[in-house]
Amino acid sequence: MPTEKKILYAMQCVLFLLGAAFIYGIIWSPMTKDGIEHSKTVLGFILGTLFGTLLNYNWGTSKGSVDKTEAAEKRLDAVTGTPTEGGPAVTQTKTETTETTLVSNPTEVKKEGEA
Repeated sequence: MPTEKKILYAMQCVLFLLGAAFIYGIIWSPMTKDGIEHSKTVLGFILGTLFGTLLNYNWGTSKGSVDKTEAAEKRLDAVTGTPTEGGPAVTQTKTETTETTLVSNPTEVKKEGEA
């Protein structure tokens, strides 16, 4: 797994654990009535943004977008012959192309060597 993904997943784990600890603190700590109202607002914010974002990124639309990008990069690497991370280099063979000429009158086409 690339280092960038490891860092991303580590950051997501830290955010998840901090959010879970905060929710645990909101539920089990004694509060005044004003504190309860504020904690409900913060709890809704954490559940809606932090956890929602983490879930959507890993299993929602962003994950599909990341998968498409990775697939496109692999196809591009296969075409250009550049190696993918951890994989062998793909060799590209040169293919011979033929040149075609469009002529309005086929009888005007001269073969090589004709004057």
